[in-house]
Amino acid sequence: MIQLRPYQAEALQAWKRAGERGVIVLPTGTGKTFIGLAAMKEELERGGSVAVLVPTIVLAEQWRQKIWEVLHVRAALYCTTEKALGRVTVFVVNSAYLHSELLKPFTLIILDEAHHLGAPRWKEIIKSVNGKKILGLTATPENAPLPVVYKMLIAHARASGAVADLEVIPCFVGLTREEWVAYSEIERKIMEAARALRYAEASGSAREVAELERVLKILTAKRRQLMSEVIAKRHAVLEIAAKHPGERILVFCESIRGAEAIKEVLMKAGIRAATYHSKMPKHVRSTVLALWGRAFNVLVAVRSLDEGIDVPEVRVGVIVASGMTVRQLTQRMGRLIRPQPGKRALLYVVLARGTYETSILARIRRIAYGNYN
Repeated sequence: MIQLRPYQAEALQAWKRAGERGVIVLPTGTGKTFIGLAAMKEELERGGSVAVLVPTIVLAEQWRQKIWEVLHVRAALYCTTEKALGRVTVFVVNSAYLHSELLKPFTLIILDEAHHLGAPRWKEIIKSVNGKKILGLTATPENAPLPVVYKMLIAHARASGAVADLEVIPCFVGLTREEWVAYSEIERKIMEAARALRYAEASGSAREVAELERVLKILTAKRRQLMSEVIAKRHAVLEIAAKHPGERILVFCESIRGAEAIKEVLMKAGIRAATYHSKMPKHVRSTVLALWGRAFNVLVAVRSLDEGIDVPEVRVGVIVASGMTVRQLTQRMGRLIRPQPGKRALLYVVLARGTYETSILARIRRIAYGNYN
């Protein structure tokens, strides 16, 4: 039997009142999966069948394991490496898109990480199952083409005790002369591209708009990578890690080179650390997560742990560099605030003075303490 927390039961009821079609928004760590499992259980008891759609194979495996652990139902997996169908089937979205006709027999479709629904492939899938029961689950309501039927953001969840309390701690550092030169040049290019994009949007040139959006995306990624590799930030992470001996610490980075440099500084100081990023083979990443908290305490992750992967219990996080999206910042906070009695999570935000990063701090505080929609 699935025992839902009051807000989980309230969310499920809101979805039912909306005609069993819509998106539930809850912070990471508040048990969105259990709401999906409760809906699945009820559908199976009515004689129905359920398809779960997820963006990655890793998340598909996690769902299949949870379905067995909670419902004792063996779910089939349909993806690039395995093509099985059953009364409960977990699909990786790319495979579901290529074979959307396979979704037609299912009576309930569960969409996990539903903020990805804004992507064209997800929209096509929604069209292909028009009229069916659809339950979307996400921590951020951006881009969802289905109505949001229930929403509890981080600030609300903190106030109600649904997640652990969170303290945001800024740590300011300076740039070297060389870093300032590189940063200023990227900022100049970003401002020029943004100005050109505004003109292109006003003139209605779709092709030029698309190209300038691509250029801006590349430039902002380069800026995040540069900020990940700021020398003073490595030593700031070292100081933070020294304050929390023996605790798991999750460091969020945007550059593999920057992550490796942080790890090197920590290791030289006698603090055991490891990196985690998408360039590592899957089995190596799994081993790293398994050893975290035993063989080492500080894990420096390059975006790969932002969402879609269950991580061990952790209450101390460090943002070395980040994008500006509410989605990414919300997902990163969510890694720290899984509820536990008496838990107080700490999120250190390492910022370069005089740069765009000061606006990241303001946004983080608004998400954590305000009413960010």
